[in-house]
Amino acid sequence: MSTRLERISRENWYECSGLEVRPEQREFVNSNLLCIAEAQFHPGWGAYAIYDEDQMVGFVMYEDDEDQDEWWISALMIAADHQGKGYGKTALLVLFPILLQKGCISIRAGYADNNLAARALFGGLGFTEISLDDVGDMVARKDLLVEDQIN
Repeated sequence: MSTRLERISRENWYECSGLEVRPEQREFVNSNLLCIAEAQFHPGWGAYAIYDEDQMVGFVMYEDDEDQDEWWISALMIAADHQGKGYGKTALLVLFPILLQKGCISIRAGYADNNLAARALFGGLGFTEISLDDVGDMVARKDLLVEDQIN
């Protein structure tokens, strides 16, 4: 597996907007198109297509909320036919050094409390669940360390 991230651009946004999760997972994620549009209006946010070689397999987005001095992984999705292959974990491991270079030292992720796949993924990467937010989503936090950089 050769996973890489590529910024969403005019060349790849349309393909990315068509990626979908499994039907039973749709309640857990916003559409990629909505996320891509939202990122266009926030210069501190980063939206990336996830690739394995030349094949797009997913999408990830982070937010730098300067007002709250918080960083968030606000979207992570792997297309239905590419799930279970480690792309989500690998994409985050590729994203962490990007965030560190931008000055992020702590990152949060929010996910539905009953999203067992997200709970396992983020927990396996060292995120600690800290609380439920005002809409009932679990908030987890990870301090980024030098070890999170890929050499």
